[in-house]
Amino acid sequence: MILPKRKGYTLLEVLLAVVILTILIALSISFLRPARQLGRARDADRLTSLQRFDEALARYSADNNQLPDVVESATTEVEICAQSASASDCLSEGLLDLEPSLVPGYLESIPQDPNLSGNGTGYFIAYVNGDVYLRAAETEDE
Repeated sequence: MILPKRKGYTLLEVLLAVVILTILIALSISFLRPARQLGRARDADRLTSLQRFDEALARYSADNNQLPDVVESATTEVEICAQSASASDCLSEGLLDLEPSLVPGYLESIPQDPNLSGNGTGYFIAYVNGDVYLRAAETEDE
């Protein structure tokens, strides 16, 4: 007896293929969430910028036996002024201008938050009870 040739796939083969594809897609989405990965990269950039500020202020303090006067006057949290902003813009917007004190001797440039533009950097500084506090305006990591 000769069996007729099959045309097509069995229901079991189709279901198995669908299940395998669903598993592969679910795994790739969870591992390759690009927005989350990009957010983590920007957060790492923010942390690096905060470390650069901290190191620059420490080196300035070691060389001059004090922090820049503008830092010591920041008794409440103040946003750091962007390097591209003029001194008058910084003053009018209440931003702290660190460029004259730190650039180019201690920083190559004033770091800017990767998501922000304008006269503020997105980084904040405060001098409270002899300690310097630095923070980024936003983070994206969950």
